[in-house]
Amino acid sequence: MSQVSTPDPVITAVMALQSAEQTVDTDATALQAAQAAVTNADATVAQCQATLSKDQGAAQSAADAVVAALVSAGYKINLPAPPPTPAPTGT
Repeated sequence: MSQVSTPDPVITAVMALQSAEQTVDTDATALQAAQAAVTNADATVAQCQATLSKDQGAAQSAADAVVAALVSAGYKINLPAPPPTPAPTGT
């Protein structure tokens, strides 16, 4: 009759510890990648907001120039009041 050997509990524990360490290393790498992605996304959002603000200013200036040119040409311009600025929402 053959006998099945029982694994040594110390070896089993060491193998489990090694597996857990590998998992932690993988998770740490994934976390670093995610943090880098968030940093890049934040920078991109800030850049887009700056560009949007600049573009809005240019569009407003162009609209003002068109109105001024029309008034100068003798047209009567009645523009509605601009809508109120919405309150910022928290993120």
